[in-house]
Amino acid sequence: MVVTKRFKRIDSRPIKKGSFVLYKLKNRLYVKTPSTIESNPRRYYSLNLPNTEDGRARARDIISKIESDYLFDRYDSTMLKYLPHLDKENRVKTKALHQLRFVSVWDAWESYLKDIKDLVKPTTTKYLETTVQPHIKRVGSQPISNAKSVYEIIKRGTTLDVTIRVINRLSTIYKYIFKEYPNEPNPYAPITKALKKKKPTVNPHTTIKPIPDIELQAILDALYLTHPPFGHLVEFMVLTGCRPSEAIGLTWDAIHDEYILLGSSIERIKGQWVTIATSKNGTIRKFPMTGKLRELLNKLLPIDNHWNLVFLSREGKPIDYINFKRRYWSKTTTDYTPYNLRDTFITKQIEQGIPPAIVAKWCDNSVRVIEKHYLGDTGTIKPV
Repeated sequence: MVVTKRFKRIDSRPIKKGSFVLYKLKNRLYVKTPSTIESNPRRYYSLNLPNTEDGRARARDIISKIESDYLFDRYDSTMLKYLPHLDKENRVKTKALHQLRFVSVWDAWESYLKDIKDLVKPTTTKYLETTVQPHIKRVGSQPISNAKSVYEIIKRGTTLDVTIRVINRLSTIYKYIFKEYPNEPNPYAPITKALKKKKPTVNPHTTIKPIPDIELQAILDALYLTHPPFGHLVEFMVLTGCRPSEAIGLTWDAIHDEYILLGSSIERIKGQWVTIATSKNGTIRKFPMTGKLRELLNKLLPIDNHWNLVFLSREGKPIDYINFKRRYWSKTTTDYTPYNLRDTFITKQIEQGIPPAIVAKWCDNSVRVIEKHYLGDTGTIKPV
C-alpha cells in the first residue's frame, strides 16, 4: 500500500471497470492493470517512457493496444507483447544499445578501421587515414550519437567538400556500430541529406580538360629533354587513356602481342610500395595493341628489375606519382594535371567516331559517364 500511494494518476477521464490506466512515478510512466485480472502478478508496469508530451502520447498508444487485445480476448497477461523491455534478454539488449550510443567517435573509428582493413584496397585505407582520420581525431571524445555536435566541430575546421566526406563516413560507421539494431535511427542521416543539397553541382567543363595538341607536344618535348623515363610514361598515358597509377604499375608480363592488360597498379603507402591487383572498379581490361604503342614499348627493352615494371625512374625504382607531379610535371604546365591525359585520350576517340561503349570499355569507365561528361545533348563532342 505504501508503494501504491507514490503513484499519481495522469488520466483525468473517469475510470471504467476493466480499464488500463496511465500513472507516473518519479517522472516515469506506468500502466495500472484492472483489479479484475487475477492472472497479472502485479498491478503497475513500467512503460519505460519519460513523463513528457511525447512519452505520454506513446504510452496512450500502448494502452490502447492493450485494451483492444483485452476486449477481444487476445490479451497477453505477461505484458511482454506490449512491453518487450520487461523481458530479461531484451533488457540486456536495451542496456547494450544505450552503452553503444555513448561510445566515443574515436573508439568507433578504430573498431571500424580494424574490421574493414582486409576488405578494402590499401588505397582506400590510405585515403581514410590521411583525409578522414585527422578530422575524426578532433572530435574523438564526443559520443558517436552526438551527431549535431560532431558536425559543428568538423565544419569549423575544414571545407564543405571535406565535411561532406567525413560526415558521410561517420554515417556509415554509425550503421556499422549499430548493425545489431537495424531500427536504431541514424542521427547522421538528416545531416548528410542537408549537406547534399548544399554541395555545388560540379560543372564537367571545369574538371574535364583535354590538353590541346600543341601544349601536349610541348609537355612531351620538355619531359623527354629533362627526364626521358617520364616522357615515355606520359606518352603511354596519351595512347591508352589509363590512370596514372595503372601506367606506373604496368608490368612486362601484362604486355602481349595483340593487347595490353590494364588495371593493376603500384602505389607508395606509408613508405612501402604496394601492388594493387585490379583497377578502382575491381577490373582488369584488355587494351588493343596499336602500332604507336608497339613502337613506344620497343624503345623500352625489359630491364631485369625487382618489380618487373615497364616504367622506372632513372634510379631503376618505381615512379613516385606525387614526386613526378610536383617536381617534373608542374615545371611543364600549371594548367593541366597528368589525369587530364585521360581526358585527352577519351576526347580524341569520341572525335574520331569511336562508339562511347568501346571507349568506356577501353578506359574502365561507364557509357553514362562518357555521354554525360564528353557528349552534348545532340550526341556530339562537348566544347571544352
